[in-house]
Amino acid sequence: MRVALRYVFRRNPVLAAGSLMFTGTNFAIWLIQANFLFYLTTYRHLSPRVIGVVLAAQGVGAVLGAAFAG
Repeated sequence: MRVALRYVFRRNPVLAAGSLMFTGTNFAIWLIQANFLFYLTTYRHLSPRVIGVVLAAQGVGAVLGAAFAG
């Protein structure tokens, strides 16, 4: 692992920048998702079941969109 990280950060700046960007993006997406769930349950008083159905439908929509994309 050390050898790979050393290679990426010393010899391949494009890969290093991309890795850091995706690490930050992944972290930020889950922060937003957690706050969104808190908002829906606390301020909108939605049940966990309703939220789960909506999020599952989004997942199904993403899979169907990927399947039918050109």
